[in-house]
Amino acid sequence: MDDLVTLLQEYKGKPVILVDLMNLLFRNLFAFDKLRNSDGEQTGGYYGLTKFLMTLSTSMFYKDSLILLIDDGVPVDRNRQSSEYKSNRKHSVSFGNKSYIVDCLIQNLPNVYRVYNSLVEADDLMFSISRIKQFDNRFIIYTLDKDLFQAIDKTTFISSHYTDGHFVLLDDASDYYKKHFRDLEPYQIPYFRACIGDKSDNLPPIEPRFSKKVAHYFAKNCVHSDQIVKPKSSGFTGKQLEQLLFIYKSDIFMSNLLLMRLEFVDIIPIEKKNKTPFEVKTVVEHLELKEFIEFLKVVV
Repeated sequence: MDDLVTLLQEYKGKPVILVDLMNLLFRNLFAFDKLRNSDGEQTGGYYGLTKFLMTLSTSMFYKDSLILLIDDGVPVDRNRQSSEYKSNRKHSVSFGNKSYIVDCLIQNLPNVYRVYNSLVEADDLMFSISRIKQFDNRFIIYTLDKDLFQAIDKTTFISSHYTDGHFVLLDDASDYYKKHFRDLEPYQIPYFRACIGDKSDNLPPIEPRFSKKVAHYFAKNCVHSDQIVKPKSSGFTGKQLEQLLFIYKSDIFMSNLLLMRLEFVDIIPIEKKNKTPFEVKTVVEHLELKEFIEFLKVVV
């Protein structure tokens, strides 16, 4: 945490871009799915990552920002709670030597670092970093993951798109947010989603076809400052009222909530930049990112 605090202090008052690294790699793997090196290995993920970093490093809006590539660890605590958590995610591709390759790619980009805790998911790391407020940073979390909408506050924004030199920023007043969560406070989101489940994380609804209207009413009216209270009145049908009361005794709801709610973590290691020029050159040439080699000659 000391290294992170030092970095944030160094970039006091400037934007901090928190990149969901695995999310970005997979997005670009499929965006550039035909890219292969001469050995036949898929390189689209790393190609997209390097193009993204090149763009940010020369952007008039973000070139002075701190860019943190947040890497995924194994969610030990969540796996203990549920063996089914994310068990449906079986990718046909993998990123061999990912950490070594990424560390080589960012070696000569002075404002880019990789953040990794082997026992913690990237979501929790991004959430935790965005809670460090004493240096007046604005945080932009670059991801497709709706779990991160819990992190939104006055200085923390979500973005899933970077176009025309800008991140498209989403907050709790954006159309995207209102479409998915209506008028819920960010801290109420996991309570809503714990009722309806999340197929992408292999988490079921607390009962089949659970009403989103009931889930929204519960999160909005029965959750205050992370405390659950009993409903006073609802005006629901008998079936809807039955669903509402079922939440309070549902083991699936409590299990989902524990798995969906982001946690603050104290151990947020910044990976050291200690690769040699030969290592960097070897990795970049293996990936056949010739444009990046020329780029490094300019920025270094």
